[in-house]
Amino acid sequence: LAQIASQGTWKFTLDAVNLGATSATARFSFKNDSGTALNLPWTFPQQGSPTGPLIASTLDRDLNANAQLILESTGADSATPLIGAGTLQTNGNVSGFGVFSNATLGWNAVVPLETRYAASYLLAYDNTGSVATGVAVANLASNAASVPVVIRDDSGATIATSTMTIPAQGHQSFMLTDPQLGYAAASGKRGTIEFDTPPNGQIRRSEEHTSER
Repeated sequence: LAQIASQGTWKFTLDAVNLGATSATARFSFKNDSGTALNLPWTFPQQGSPTGPLIASTLDRDLNANAQLILESTGADSATPLIGAGTLQTNGNVSGFGVFSNATLGWNAVVPLETRYAASYLLAYDNTGSVATGVAVANLASNAASVPVVIRDDSGATIATSTMTIPAQGHQSFMLTDPQLGYAAASGKRGTIEFDTPPNGQIRRSEEHTSER
């Protein structure tokens, strides 16, 4: 999962389901932008009201066949946001999705777990009117990655290119309209953004849309 965001007005929910016919173990691991362990405050709504969150960067859970597991992570609005990426390893057929909520911004986004090993990832963006698009890229490889980026408008014309450098098992996220991290050429436009997997690399991407109030 290429994007995790908790506390600092963010709430993250991880919804996992065992799609197999037998029980399975799922290991969820979380890393920050630099690729080191990201400790997150976790609660477990299926277990009722806990006395306090469990702080962890790795969680192991057993799921019966067809069972669902819900994990939630959030904190004080005044706290620094905890941002990074997550991976799921399983000995069975466990999948799921993440839900990002931000009451301050007034929006929600649902992002599926990415399981493909694609040569490139193409995302549609929309930065017109009050809408803006956020993207995230995670590097799952044990070496730093140089990820080529190509941005096109809705006519298919290339309007910007660049290369993202991401640390080993690291992560980058940004709004496309951000004046420093984003791409000015994409402001006020619709189109696509392409992330190309570097040779011998492994990346994942995520996309969210928000509408300003």
